[in-house]
Amino acid sequence: MAISNDVRGSVRIPRVYIDMIQWAKMIGYVQQYNLTNLAGNDANAVWDFNPANIKRYEYSSDTADVDCGFDVTFKNSGTDNQSFGYYLSTLNYYGILGHKLGHDLDGLIDKARVIARDQTPEGSESSYSQGFQHSIVGDPNDCNHLGYGLYGISDSFVSGGENINKLRVNFTTSANDVFMNNGSTIDIGALTIGRYFDFPHSANLSMNIKYDAEGIKRKRTVNGSDLTDIGYTKPSWGDLTAWNHIDLENYNDPSTPFEFEDWRTVSYKGRRSWDLTFSFLSKDDTFTKNMDNNMAGNYVASPESWDVDDTIIGSFITFTMNGQIPFIFQPDNTKQDFVMAKLKSNSLSINQSAPNLYTAKMSFVEVW
Repeated sequence: MAISNDVRGSVRIPRVYIDMIQWAKMIGYVQQYNLTNLAGNDANAVWDFNPANIKRYEYSSDTADVDCGFDVTFKNSGTDNQSFGYYLSTLNYYGILGHKLGHDLDGLIDKARVIARDQTPEGSESSYSQGFQHSIVGDPNDCNHLGYGLYGISDSFVSGGENINKLRVNFTTSANDVFMNNGSTIDIGALTIGRYFDFPHSANLSMNIKYDAEGIKRKRTVNGSDLTDIGYTKPSWGDLTAWNHIDLENYNDPSTPFEFEDWRTVSYKGRRSWDLTFSFLSKDDTFTKNMDNNMAGNYVASPESWDVDDTIIGSFITFTMNGQIPFIFQPDNTKQDFVMAKLKSNSLSINQSAPNLYTAKMSFVEVW
């Protein structure tokens, strides 16, 4: 079911999308980046979490190969750090930010999938595997859209995933007898893969949403006139505004000239922030079982799986470095409203309000 784009300041149960590539980069755990059947910019450029910086790549295969994609390989391999591999097997979302897949590569891209490679303890690599993938915004099985897409991954991304050490965002065409042409281009701002976390319940009704234009300064001269200096404003993603999702059939359609236009000249240019309070949090929703070692979850022997510790501290605070690694913030997980965000403070205070009940206050600030 498509989520509503009628936002009107709605804040209910927030969701945060935590990019695991940024976490791995922060702890120095990315081994290398690679391009498959693509050339142009550096392979790591699309993993910088900066959709405003549009990168262009060329399809570079002369053979009848229908795939192209972007790979990231991590430092775990074989039996080395299987906990990290297991955690990768629980990733539940991926996204393409700042793109025109509906136009790129001669309009032949049909599917955008995230796939994983499982390296065995002996060091050999198995074939790529993928779980069922579905829509959050946009359809991964029909890339006839522009702007951005966010897609969900099923809980069974891969089975026996303790040896996963490589992820790929892969693009394929609609039919095996239709191929992309050498030299065709694709423009992408950023790719993201990770886990989203839904807060346990809605924020309190008492909240504060702030609209800030701190990049615009005003100074009064000695004769009483006002001078306004525009230092910076919210950037666009290429020739579209940020977080603008457009179906290809409606893009530049002369029959609907005012429905899907270039809104950059009339879009909001400031920064939003949210001061939210969550009351009546249980200890199981807030804290991890053990703060000393593993924050990702626990291995379950039968059936073999990974029990993710989906708590505020375990999932959100840990893997965003106390909210200082940028993440995607959705104030209401039923609305099509997203921003890149950080927490305003790098510390979080949680107060006990009753036996085994807690209150947490957080300030989410839009970043770019």
